[in-house]
Amino acid sequence: MLACTCVICPAGCMLNVTAEGEVSGHLCDRGIAYGREELTNPTRNITTSVRVRGGAAQMLSVKTAQPIPKNKIMEVIHEIHQISCEAPVRLGDVILRGAAGTGVDVTATRGVPMRAYIFDLDGTILDSARIWNMINREFFRKRGIPFPMDYQQIIAAMPFPQVAVYTKETYGLPETPEELMDEFRESAVNAYANEVKMKPGAKEYLLRLHANGHKLAVATAAPPEFHVPALKNHEIYNLFDAICTTQDVGCGKTRPDVFLLAAKMLDAKPEDCVVFDDILPAVKSAKGAGMTVCGVYDNQTAADWEEIKKSADFVIMDFKDMV
Repeated sequence: MLACTCVICPAGCMLNVTAEGEVSGHLCDRGIAYGREELTNPTRNITTSVRVRGGAAQMLSVKTAQPIPKNKIMEVIHEIHQISCEAPVRLGDVILRGAAGTGVDVTATRGVPMRAYIFDLDGTILDSARIWNMINREFFRKRGIPFPMDYQQIIAAMPFPQVAVYTKETYGLPETPEELMDEFRESAVNAYANEVKMKPGAKEYLLRLHANGHKLAVATAAPPEFHVPALKNHEIYNLFDAICTTQDVGCGKTRPDVFLLAAKMLDAKPEDCVVFDDILPAVKSAKGAGMTVCGVYDNQTAADWEEIKKSADFVIMDFKDMV
């Protein structure tokens, strides 16, 4: 005789089933059917989880679409645990078809959005403050103008052409903005290709995110002739799925346009993006766009550090904190 508990309804009847299929202890006819099935062909639903690559969560809960034979449970579980899936995943997506030859699919019981990561370059993953400090000091020295100590902080969120216009108008320079851009460009191109270093731990963190299937983007004020050689020099250029500049959107980082463009290019919703930046206006604008924001410490923007800590979701001194 088989003794079992009926799970068809909350009553949980204790059933006794004879070898001939006679059922007792039931309160309704469904208990009879359940008892006979337990005797001849017991089945179970399986609920477990699988790994997700590139998602906002690392694990995804799944279940069999219908009960499977009880004697196939361990085989099905083993097969499920051999697989992983790529974000985004929607509720009800089939994760495994016909598990272990049962003909029963395994489906997602929740959705997992893609988690995308957007990085500023200067002062965030590139330690370029020293280079720009030298370039800018030499720029003003040649013109006999005392170096304005707040210059770097003021121009940090501006696109490159706007920096040239601001510099010309503020200091009454005779050159055109285009001539000033050419001068800055000539000084910076070689430095970016050969001298600019990465922030501690930045490369390791990027490699880990890429290996885990996350989408990565750059959102920078630096023009391509600066950032492309630097990224290639450090062998991280191909890690990024999108590279956006403030020149692409026609405004600086006081507005979130460049971050929103990066999210769009990654096919990610703003709320599924994490932004890393070292300047306060960028932190505030990305946060205002609904993104998660990490403030990154840099000596050039140290004066704003306390405000950055208040405005960002979290902060790091360098990427060793993330590795």
